[in-house]
Amino acid sequence: MDVFQDDKGDEVHVWPPCYLASTLAWLYWREATRDKLGMPFSEGLYAMQDFLKELATAKDESGEQWGAPCRAAVTLRMLQSDLLQRNDTELEDIPPMPAELSQLVPPAVFAAPGRSRGCQFGGCIVNDSWTGTMTLAEWLEVGVSHEFTLFPSLKSGTTAFLLQPGLDRFYEFDFFIVVTKDGKLDDVWAYQCRRGAEAPPEETGTEGMPFDLSAASNSFPLPSPAPSGSGLLGELRRRLQSAFAPPPASPVTMKCVYLRKRSDDKGETRVIVGKGRGIKWIVPSQSDLQLLSGSSLAATCPFDLLSEPLDTWIRREEGLDGR
Repeated sequence: MDVFQDDKGDEVHVWPPCYLASTLAWLYWREATRDKLGMPFSEGLYAMQDFLKELATAKDESGEQWGAPCRAAVTLRMLQSDLLQRNDTELEDIPPMPAELSQLVPPAVFAAPGRSRGCQFGGCIVNDSWTGTMTLAEWLEVGVSHEFTLFPSLKSGTTAFLLQPGLDRFYEFDFFIVVTKDGKLDDVWAYQCRRGAEAPPEETGTEGMPFDLSAASNSFPLPSPAPSGSGLLGELRRRLQSAFAPPPASPVTMKCVYLRKRSDDKGETRVIVGKGRGIKWIVPSQSDLQLLSGSSLAATCPFDLLSEPLDTWIRREEGLDGR
């Protein structure tokens, strides 16, 4: 276990991510895990260890140094949801999710007494061909059916899949949760991981909106940005977009969650209408973001540790920061 000092001088105990990654890999390769919990659940364990391994190769202060723990945290909550929905006395000690997480994950995934019993985990799917919500929507029409062919039990009831576009291929979002109900698309949540402290620029006149999950819905797929430019070239762009306009958005809406690496926001989770395209973003407070990581990840890659360059922690530990 590594021990650091935070900026207040308090000790921070960290279980190196490689150890948790190795534990997850060991659980994945055990036949007992697959027999008991199923192959999709085991794939979730393997995906988590992949995300944690990225911390070993990510450059200090890079996007992946933040994005990988975010994907691991959300996957962990999806696996918790899967365990809670099983009617198994051996799993009675699995704790419910904190109420605050109902704002950060789909209602079907959120699991707490009196709210939702959770849903099964369908697996983690990586696809480099997704370059926007339109190509993702097109894939969903046929791609999820393939998963149901491989694992027929996923088609019955409510199932949540973690979808990850290829790195640097998808500008607006880093990963998705897609929920199906009895084999049909039911809900889409998109997540963007940003290593900075800034929230999305807000549309003028929308500042200070109170949190309302029902008011945070976006169309799916998102409409293409309006063509820019003036004169003949701008007009040509607009006519081409009109000629090749995408089909109408599906009745399924999409929630968009903005996961900031650093946040001075000590208040509550809120909804922001982004400037330009008007995307409605759910922006978690720092405390809700820490709840999302859970106990295991909080001891593996603490948000305080990830929010500063590693050199800062090393210098502080060695007494070279002037303290």
